[in-house]
Amino acid sequence: MLFELLLQTAAQRAAAADIISLSCCLPAASELFELLSASCAAPQELLLQPQLKEPCLLAATAVADSSLSFCYCQTQKKRGRGYDKPKWGKSGKESIAFTEDGLYVDPKDAQLSRYLGSLAKNSRFLPLKPIDWRLHDDTTMDHVWKTIYDTIDWRPEDVPNIPKIRLVMLQRLSDRCRNYKASLKAKYYTPYVGLPERFLCGDDRVDRDQWRAMVNYWDTDPKNKVRCEKNIESRKRQKMNHTGGTKSFARHMADYEKKHGRKPDPIEMFYIVHKRRDENKSWIDDASEELAVKISRELTSLVETHGEETSELRQQAYVAARGLETRGRVRGYGRGVTPEMIPWVAQTQPTSSSLRSRTGRAYANLQSQYSELEEKYERQQKELDELKQMITSGKAHPHQQSSSQQQSNSQQRSPYQQQSTSEQIPPYQHHRPPTLLVI
Repeated sequence: MLFELLLQTAAQRAAAADIISLSCCLPAASELFELLSASCAAPQELLLQPQLKEPCLLAATAVADSSLSFCYCQTQKKRGRGYDKPKWGKSGKESIAFTEDGLYVDPKDAQLSRYLGSLAKNSRFLPLKPIDWRLHDDTTMDHVWKTIYDTIDWRPEDVPNIPKIRLVMLQRLSDRCRNYKASLKAKYYTPYVGLPERFLCGDDRVDRDQWRAMVNYWDTDPKNKVRCEKNIESRKRQKMNHTGGTKSFARHMADYEKKHGRKPDPIEMFYIVHKRRDENKSWIDDASEELAVKISRELTSLVETHGEETSELRQQAYVAARGLETRGRVRGYGRGVTPEMIPWVAQTQPTSSSLRSRTGRAYANLQSQYSELEEKYERQQKELDELKQMITSGKAHPHQQSSSQQQSNSQQRSPYQQQSTSEQIPPYQHHRPPTLLVI
């Protein structure tokens, strides 16, 4: 009865849109019927729940709408823009420059970021669950890193820093995955909370079983709701934007260093990424302008006290206006930058999050040193094996080696040396006493 109602509603919507064939509506209606049958409430009970406001009709409408869009594509043969396909690695391995800290500072950084975003949206490559990135097993992470590693043409100077580069790459990939899950939830789950349509994901890149598992997690986990509300409030308090665009902060710093011969201080970096590129160099928002005024006041006060503006005073003014860095990050320097990478930040008292970040960075450094030692050990072991093989082959054929050595020595002698050697008297004849002839 329920399935017939779904199919009938889909047929009515299709007839109103002048669609001749309804064969494409049948699979979608069957899928929704399976979802309703497998849900916690029976289909008959769903029909009797007044708070759902005819969920079957709403579900059938959703099925019909999705089916009709598919039918229109078939009848009118219209082609949309489609999903974004990154060009990274299409024509072979890509060359890109990295810093000693593992950050990529290259004009191709935007292409690499789009490539990481495409990996995050592939549910077969990176499953949606577990929801926490840190719960992925090592096998999955190794496979992910190998896929990224094979697309890069590594420079010799970047090979020792590969563990640091991996740490930064996976951090950025985790951001892409988190943003993708948030967009799916906002589009296909939040508007249909409490309705059967929440089990239907309109993004065909998402695995059906994984989406059902995510919906069940969002429905049943009480901590998830508390966390979501807290994140929403935190997001509302964020009022400061930047003008960096697709160009990473690390690349902005590298360009400044290339132009001026030194790295920018925190105040200069704040001006670079919070001012527009227009003629007036105006601030991107009011919050950025207010912070700039506060920094200027602190700097003026420190200069009046100490008498001369120095780089240390500029750093102190910035910290006094903005506050200490927390959670193992440095505001205004981009993703992947930790306090120990910036000298003026490392001097401040670290929090527990900063200590964890330092521990991760130290582990990456140790892993880099370990990889170098392991490579050196393998090279020495290979040379030792070759030497052992040469010694073993010499012991197995001593006569052949001696005869071949004598033959090679005889070939190296000159004809004069060979002739003089043949005419020499044997050694025992030199010690023979002379023969006396008696007459």
